Amino acid sequence: MSLARKQQHEEFETRNTRRAIIRSDRRELIGLRSELEFEFGSFEVTNYSATGIAVLVDTESSQFSPAETYTAIHKVGGIEVGSYKLSLARMDRNPAGEGMRIAFELKSQTIPIQKIQTVVKLCRVLNGIYESQEEMSRVPAEFRRITLEIKLGLENLEAQIEEMRAGKMHSSLQELESFESTVVPIVADHITEIFRVAYPKLEASLQGVPDEDLPICVKFFREQLRTLLYQSPFSQRSVAKPLGYSGDFEMMNIIYRNESLGTSLYAKCLHAYWLNHAEAKAVRNRSTYLAGVILRHIRAAAGAPIKISSIACGPSREVQTIIETSEAEGVDLSNCAFHLMDQDVNALKHAHERLWEAVHKTNSPVKLNLVNRAIRNVIARGWEERDFDLMYSAGLFDYFSDPVARMAAKVLFDLLKPGGTLVIGNFNLTTPNQFGMRLALDWSLIYRSEDTLKQLFGDLGGEVSIEREPEGVNLFCVIRKP
Repeated sequence: MSLARKQQHEEFETRNTRRAIIRSDRRELIGLRSELEFEFGSFEVTNYSATGIAVLVDTESSQFSPAETYTAIHKVGGIEVGSYKLSLARMDRNPAGEGMRIAFELKSQTIPIQKIQTVVKLCRVLNGIYESQEEMSRVPAEFRRITLEIKLGLENLEAQIEEMRAGKMHSSLQELESFESTVVPIVADHITEIFRVAYPKLEASLQGVPDEDLPICVKFFREQLRTLLYQSPFSQRSVAKPLGYSGDFEMMNIIYRNESLGTSLYAKCLHAYWLNHAEAKAVRNRSTYLAGVILRHIRAAAGAPIKISSIACGPSREVQTIIETSEAEGVDLSNCAFHLMDQDVNALKHAHERLWEAVHKTNSPVKLNLVNRAIRNVIARGWEERDFDLMYSAGLFDYFSDPVARMAAKVLFDLLKPGGTLVIGNFNLTTPNQFGMRLALDWSLIYRSEDTLKQLFGDLGGEVSIEREPEGVNLFCVIRKP
């Protein structure tokens, strides 16, 4: 009895059926010119294999004969890859369009497939370099200069900060936290000053640049500063847009938490820089503002049933605040019902977890209804819920054009009960970092002034007033239904 094991290949089987003659695969060159040069002309190569090659001719040509042997030079992307002895193998009509396809068989050597593949890769690399150079020539010289100046400055800052961090030995976590809490805000302020000076110059350098060249300038800026600007979880998420847009619920959570995040000391400084923007402060402020609005309405109801809705609710931080502080504020939530709507089911799942955690922690009697629906569906088909005492939308309308904003506001206003209130948040036209948000963060909003908001929503049939959070960045159009 033999203990020898079968070799792996001994277990392979093939079907015992007659097959066509097996040949090497035909290959095509896509996006790169390949041609055969004969003494009497050049013809485009349509495909090739190790032993044959096919070309395309405009019309059937008598110059190719089965009895002849031809010599041709094969070029790929203008680079010679081989010289072949060929004989005519087949001639038929081009299945992809007009003309004839002529296939040749090599009489001696084989086609150098590995060499062709290397040349193809090299041509694509070189073409990419040429295209990059051509693109760069369309970026204004002043824009390039300022961008590279920022790059050098941030590279030097990163190197110095990390060297400082590496040279500092800490005997306790408390000492490390004290060190970082001292360094981070100072460096964040320094980064703020760098861009406070640079952004107006960058924006001025783009004056007169054709619209079709602006994306090239943006691409240049982001590619040059990619490793320096996007180490922060905030900026990385804004540009990556994992949920399809910058201001998703996780981004709001990052802003609300305002934590020191980053895999290096420089990254933490950068993260603090972003979260110290007036826009980020305004988002934190608007949560406090909305909680105050909700609290006033609950108190005004004096124990009567009150129905409140948040449109594009996100993480619903303000509702969580109301639940957690209701006892301290002396308000009864037993007759209070929140209807939270968002098109992102993940945002609703997150809100559900946080809110029910607050409910169980405080034993709150509040009623919660989470609705997975987009505002455009409400505009088109309405909503079965109505007679709301308060409806608000904090971060939705500054993504809407004027016509869509008006339609959405009218639908929401009609869902209010008599005496109800609609609150629409919108970033102010005077918001300071608009250019930087577009250029660095790929985050574009529609900014509106107080007058624009009054004009946009003034004829809905309600009393209109404008309120704002402390930064003056986030405006709130408050519309009270008669």
